Amino acid sequence: MKRAKPILVFLVLLLAAASYLQAQTTYTWNGSDDFFWSTPENWTPSGPPTAADDVIIPSGTPDKPYCLAGDACNSITFNAVFPQSATIRNYSNLTITSGTVTYNRYITCPSHYHYLSSPVSSPNTWGGAGGIFSDEMHTFVRSWDEPSQMWVNHTNAQAPAVYKGYSFYSDGDAGSCDNLATFVGTPVLPLPAKTVTIVKTLNTALSGFNLIGNPFLGAINCGQIFTQGSQINNFIYIYDGVEGGYDSFSNDGDPGNDDFTNINPCQGFFVQRSGGAGSGTFTYPTAVYHQTDPFLKNIQEPVNYLYVRVNGNETFYSDAKIMIRSGASAALDPMEDGHFLGGDELAPQLYSMTSDNYKTMHNVYPPEPNTVVPLGFYTGYDDSFTMTFSYLESFPPETGFILEDLKTGTTHNLRDNPEYTFAYTVNDDPDRFLLHIDGLTGIDNPVAHENVKIITTGNQVNIHSNGLQGEVMVYNMVGQQIHHTELAGGEISFTVEKPGIYIVNIISEDAESNHKIYIH
Repeated sequence: MKRAKPILVFLVLLLAAASYLQAQTTYTWNGSDDFFWSTPENWTPSGPPTAADDVIIPSGTPDKPYCLAGDACNSITFNAVFPQSATIRNYSNLTITSGTVTYNRYITCPSHYHYLSSPVSSPNTWGGAGGIFSDEMHTFVRSWDEPSQMWVNHTNAQAPAVYKGYSFYSDGDAGSCDNLATFVGTPVLPLPAKTVTIVKTLNTALSGFNLIGNPFLGAINCGQIFTQGSQINNFIYIYDGVEGGYDSFSNDGDPGNDDFTNINPCQGFFVQRSGGAGSGTFTYPTAVYHQTDPFLKNIQEPVNYLYVRVNGNETFYSDAKIMIRSGASAALDPMEDGHFLGGDELAPQLYSMTSDNYKTMHNVYPPEPNTVVPLGFYTGYDDSFTMTFSYLESFPPETGFILEDLKTGTTHNLRDNPEYTFAYTVNDDPDRFLLHIDGLTGIDNPVAHENVKIITTGNQVNIHSNGLQGEVMVYNMVGQQIHHTELAGGEISFTVEKPGIYIVNIISEDAESNHKIYIH
């Protein structure tokens, strides 16, 4: 009888363990009802999860989870299939019992190159047992060294640094670029605010690029990257594995491409230090989002903005953005013009040129009676390509658009047909096209309001009209109207939420003027 007690204790422990194992469930987010973590219908099986349960967050769901105080799980795994992302919002409220986060990024794209960053702290190494890349024999990781302006190779034994961006090349088995990156670690919280040092060694227009990354489990809105004291130019640069080249995005996103309104978790991206040589601090936003936030959609159509895309018979494509705005410089302005950074040798590469011969992907031109925009194109193979011009309707109807092909000696009226197909060989002169834009005198508005004074303090805009009556419109750098008000002869005040450069357009009965303002 004395030996029965240990046996009884053992049976009780065994039953307790069995009960715990039976209670532990793996829940997969489906987001079918709303975005709250605690809503049972958002989970398969019906939830919500408890502190003992494991959780899977896939990409491609109608909405992403939003956490409130008391939400919990044992561990959490994200399965992001490129180019979509798996994200979570307000995850500072989420209690992760084990503390373990696994972020799987499945990469299937036509390009062998891709940029990424670690979305967790204390991550695993690039290769080896439990490494980030399972196909380590066919994966090569590099980081960008700004002082030497060169790529630096990394070994399988090294681990990524948080906040840093990396380029990886994958030749895969049998030449495929498909790959899986698995990051395992603990979450990086947006608060308190995180900072990273950015440097510019040479005082030249094409130096000062720093490859950093999104360290969070939620997406960063492009507009919030350009905060006071960030000391970076007005663009970010993301390598698009589908496009086979870089995209540049200003502080207000990109009306031609909603896919990159946000920088998703695990994404590496370039920023460029503003000003001369030296070092500064980039401060990350303290709020994260996901790609279906309704307030991130474009409310206004762009004004005087062209979006140009070149497609070939391959999967790759290339984009260029052109804007006409009073007060802009025909020469390179790092705060308004996005540099052209090239791309995959087998991808089409399209760019425009500034008056001082810098190649750009996003270019703001001043209006002239006959504005001429040089367009360049090259790629690594002979083929037929189609150039498509979008947002022609953002210009006044009397504005004309003629594309001149210097190789063939022909012109093409884009108002009649916004597409132009041409044959290309690798020996062609890349500076092949001229875009003629006529009838822009109405945009220039040479008559100004000399007595109007505009003063900005923080995000507050004060306009002293000195008796002038009319209308006030405010536009961001991609031509979207963000504010409209009446001018009744006195002083008006309003706020602009996002930091950046804006144009204040004032129209009275006999004059019209444009004023550039900076919001900090």
